[in-house]
Amino acid sequence: MGTLGELGVDADVVLRRAGLDPAPFSNLDNVIPFAALGRLVGECVKATGHEAFGLRVGARMRATAVGLTGLAAMHAPTVRDALQIITMSLKTSNTGATTVLDVRGADASFAYVITAARIESADQIVDAAIAMIFNTMRQLCGPA
Repeated sequence: MGTLGELGVDADVVLRRAGLDPAPFSNLDNVIPFAALGRLVGECVKATGHEAFGLRVGARMRATAVGLTGLAAMHAPTVRDALQIITMSLKTSNTGATTVLDVRGADASFAYVITAARIESADQIVDAAIAMIFNTMRQLCGPA
């Protein structure tokens, strides 16, 4: 069951309110435009009343949520290599946002920045992305 179902909300109703047909969502390989994602996330927040909806969704996601990029990252020889794979791959496939990796010695910072104009619920999308990268770091480095 997804996050909406756990919160007692009918996902099909939310999808329709966001102007989306529920049918394509039965295939996890399908993608939607970034603007549609923003509308959908906004409707999810309204329907659930949870201001931390994006964070909640992102907390469930693992690196493999971004497909082959995540799988390659999980098998990289180092954490640095894994983060570089994610950063470089998402730059070519994610048209509404970009990732920034800044490595200075043994320290690194990672950012997810919405680049598309006028995206609804951009804060929620960023929260979900950062929660997912946090989970990825736990997978790569262990829970400590």
